[in-house]
Amino acid sequence: MNKKLIALGVVPLIATIGFAQKQAKPWSEWTKKEAEKVFNDSPWSRAHTETESSQAGDVTTNFGDTRGREESVRSAGTSASVTFNVRFFTARPIRQAYARMIQLGETKPDQAVLEKMNAWANLPADDRIIVAVSFDGDQRYVGRVARTFRGATTADIKNNVYLELNDGKRVLLSEYVPPGKDPFGARFIFPRTVDGQPFLEANNGTIRFHAEYDPKVPEVAATTGSKSGGGRTETPYKLKLDVKFRLAEMIQSGELEY
Repeated sequence: MNKKLIALGVVPLIATIGFAQKQAKPWSEWTKKEAEKVFNDSPWSRAHTETESSQAGDVTTNFGDTRGREESVRSAGTSASVTFNVRFFTARPIRQAYARMIQLGETKPDQAVLEKMNAWANLPADDRIIVAVSFDGDQRYVGRVARTFRGATTADIKNNVYLELNDGKRVLLSEYVPPGKDPFGARFIFPRTVDGQPFLEANNGTIRFHAEYDPKVPEVAATTGSKSGGGRTETPYKLKLDVKFRLAEMIQSGELEY
């Protein structure tokens, strides 16, 4: 019995050590596959996929049209999905992975751009923790998600977005930046220190990123023109993300990266 318990405890430890050993290689020597792994599936990056009925985003208003109801029944079995990538943008491994992917891309940037990318990839974090959230998937679903992200403001979401330690201590959002043209997506910005002390330490266990936002229907309809043909009105996407990261795994070159 004891041997089994010891074996079970060793498995996650081996996995963590194995990842650390792989990252001992300088990031400038990572292969494209290794860089993509760090960027998309690593201690600093988590993916969450959500699926919903293709009809969940529509409210049928033309109740007298039997054909509309029949169409709804026929399509109720289909579904759309979106995958969210939650990354610690201020963690150097994430920036290094992106810089390496640019280096290994089909279109080679000029030397000046490469030098700027290298400097940015190695730059220590400032006084902020930035969690970036991007999304991709079925266009039937992604359009609604994008409108919610682009329409949100810091004032809208600041009380419902936070980082939380496993002992319950939280730090609330200080600033929100909607998604731009880069692949990182929206930025959720938090203070790096609380009461003069770093909010995160390697021995804290886990850090949980939580974000909720329920847009008001009239506001979204007014700004996006969500009233569509066929007597249907689009229901705004309700954002709810809850993702955990293990801090002991977020160490590179002996330093906690976040």
